[in-house]
Amino acid sequence: MSDILYDAAFKYETMIGKGYHIVVGRKCKEYPIQLRFTQDAFFHLVGLQHLTDITFSSTNKERVYKEILLGNITAEMIKKSIFYDDFYIEERIVNLFRLEEMIDSCQFLFLINHQEYIKYTKIYADYLCEYLLQENREDCLYFFCVKNTRPKIENECGGCSFFKRHTIDFRRGTSETKLLLNEKINNVGQKEEFVTEIYRHPKYAVI
Repeated sequence: MSDILYDAAFKYETMIGKGYHIVVGRKCKEYPIQLRFTQDAFFHLVGLQHLTDITFSSTNKERVYKEILLGNITAEMIKKSIFYDDFYIEERIVNLFRLEEMIDSCQFLFLINHQEYIKYTKIYADYLCEYLLQENREDCLYFFCVKNTRPKIENECGGCSFFKRHTIDFRRGTSETKLLLNEKINNVGQKEEFVTEIYRHPKYAVI
């Protein structure tokens, strides 16, 4: 029988070898983003930090991810948490497979104002990506990414939260940007990286 937590982790594994070079603009200023995916980020993307009544085999989030892939941590185990439904954990897990198509589309990307965000959420992030599941914004997925404090490359960012919209519009406290460039990078960190241009604004040119 398939385990949704394992399936999500297995799918996410394909993202670790990929990255994105995204450039957005606002008020004549460019914001370059080098988006990368790490094993430890999976823990937060599926909301496992909210299951405070579950004792995992390790406090190391990368190790927890590996234990999920080994089948040592399962969906049935985390469903025992009283917080499982409160934080929509299953919904996060089953929607995570959309992450790649979400970033490929780069429908809407917003700059987050930290001073505004702290008024209504504990999420600390620098960018918000919104992906519409229907034509209206009431049905959408949110992907938050934050600048890495110890970046391996300039402008490196990583995912820090992911979930479907319910009652809160997380665009509040953000500024909408214009997408200038979206490039997908395969074989990240290898000698030969392969870059595919997904989108380039007609007036955008790298000098």
